[in-house]
Amino acid sequence: MNYEILNTPFYKQAINATEVQIYCNAPYTVITRDIVGNVCDKPSEELIKLVIDQVAAEYDPTDKINRLDQTLLKADKAIERMKEESKITQGAIIELMNQVLPFLHKAKEEVTEHAPSNPTANNDEKGGETVDGNATGN
Repeated sequence: MNYEILNTPFYKQAINATEVQIYCNAPYTVITRDIVGNVCDKPSEELIKLVIDQVAAEYDPTDKINRLDQTLLKADKAIERMKEESKITQGAIIELMNQVLPFLHKAKEEVTEHAPSNPTANNDEKGGETVDGNATGN
């Protein structure tokens, strides 16, 4: 079938699509489709191919399904790779925590050893009576 452009394609800004109308004389067939985006500046052969490809996808979507399957497979592989990277990262964080925690426990023990045994026994820095004019204790 030998298709030709029937009318000048025009861009529909409201829906971001270009209406393209093609026809064939034998057998007489007219096909009108909205192609996504502004394709008014494309050559006639490319416009005809875009319309025929869209019609083919509408009536036999196996090609589009295969592309979606490939995209899904790539996404699944990416997810698996991310899971593996996450396991490695989590393992590194746990290992780092295991290295740091003994130092933290030791530092806590040292602070506890040097802390006063009776925190209320050392009141030298506190002020006296309430409203005695000593700002630090009020």
